[in-house]
Amino acid sequence: MHVKLLPDNYFPSQSPDILYVYNNLNSYIEVTRLSENESINCLMDSLRTLSENLPYRIDIELKSNLSLPRLTFNERTPQEDLVNRSIEQFKIKMKSGFSELPIETDGIIFRVSQTESKKGEPGTILLVDEIPIEDLMDYIKKRLVKKAKKRNDFKGVHRKSFYIIAFDCEESAIDENDIESLLYGRPNWLGSYVSKPPEKAYEWRQKEWKSITDNSKKNTAYHQIEQAKEKGWESFLLDKNLIPNNYCNRNGTGLFLSEPELKNVSGIIFIDNWNKYFFYPNPFCYSEINYPDIQKIFSFEDFNQLNSNEWELWL
Repeated sequence: MHVKLLPDNYFPSQSPDILYVYNNLNSYIEVTRLSENESINCLMDSLRTLSENLPYRIDIELKSNLSLPRLTFNERTPQEDLVNRSIEQFKIKMKSGFSELPIETDGIIFRVSQTESKKGEPGTILLVDEIPIEDLMDYIKKRLVKKAKKRNDFKGVHRKSFYIIAFDCEESAIDENDIESLLYGRPNWLGSYVSKPPEKAYEWRQKEWKSITDNSKKNTAYHQIEQAKEKGWESFLLDKNLIPNNYCNRNGTGLFLSEPELKNVSGIIFIDNWNKYFFYPNPFCYSEINYPDIQKIFSFEDFNQLNSNEWELWL
């Protein structure tokens, strides 16, 4: 295989980041990253420094302005300023000898407790608010759509090369199941009606399932799914329940089906916060970049196993 990093002027218009060649098949790869928040991550180092020469454990509780992820540069700069300001406020209050506990600053509540060992140690970081997954997923959606639009400017033979978006996600709240649901639609499982007698529960389930499968044929995505099936994607569609089976179906709202711009994309690579790789092929992309065997080209099973072994050795 051959990998080449591409300069910004590789195309007259916007250029992808990487050219990947495998068995004479070209893939252009566009990379995008959701970075972790450095100002929050640096808090642990600050805690370690603050407690180094004191016989205290310092735990911190982040107020709302710091608990919620900030996704753009314009959002992160004020958050970074708030972290630094809160640490300076804590240092000033430290000089009073911890007369008031906990110590509250603009963005952080510091909880200080004496250690049995009389040695200083950093504590834990507690989030006041839950991470808003829906907001994060909406942001990821917009990022993927924006990257997909790049292929609109590809000319000539370049439009026959696969176009892959590699999404490097350093946000631990997002995992491979979130991305799969975003791209293919959320899976819906039909359970049994346990309050009925067994034979009535069976009849109810069969009736409900028939209704679901009949309605799926009226779904706006049905035609696209049938076309993908004819192109050789049937086993994949069944595996992902895009063709309803085993009492499970998807809602047809995944980006690959609902966002026209994503037809530009042959598939998406997702790299999670633990450096595991996942590939999500797009059965509904344009015909010239639609290839069921692309799953074999971008298979990361061996790579993930190698990473897993390295982690085990490290642990």
